Amino acid sequence: SIMSEEEIHLPTRWQLRCGGISMILSQCFLIVAWVLFAEIYAAYDVDTEEQLITLHNALSSSRNRRNTEIACAFIWASFPLVLIALYAIRGVIYKLVQSSNGEMFVYAMEKSALIWMSAVYILLPALCLVAVSYNWDFHETTLDDQVIPVGYYIQLYTVLLQLELVDCAA
Repeated sequence: SIMSEEEIHLPTRWQLRCGGISMILSQCFLIVAWVLFAEIYAAYDVDTEEQLITLHNALSSSRNRRNTEIACAFIWASFPLVLIALYAIRGVIYKLVQSSNGEMFVYAMEKSALIWMSAVYILLPALCLVAVSYNWDFHETTLDDQVIPVGYYIQLYTVLLQLELVDCAA
């Protein structure tokens, strides 16, 4: 048994209400964040340097930066609310599977949910802010005097990492 019998308590009515309200608010915050992120950039379709520069200009625009900062604030604000909801859900489920083989399963699921949340609620917004806030205007010149926008490529890789992180989390 992961928890001793006297440690497992069914959450109080207030804790369940608080958990439910927290879950609803966190989901509303996430909806607002995803609406702000709704402008989809074709990062997978960048084939030419002209498309790369167009993507950079869209990502680095003040409008996109403002929307990203607001969306990240909503995601970060929803994180403690989800933790409160997880606490209430965990208490109910632990009580249901108390002293059974399911207790270990619930414990493992709780830990995997925390790992998933750290990726979605902490790492993803941080990557989004880096992609829009950092000054990516640095270039290299080849021996042929050809200018390569290295910073734009790194910004593209940051956006691709965000998309892959979202795919993995989904």
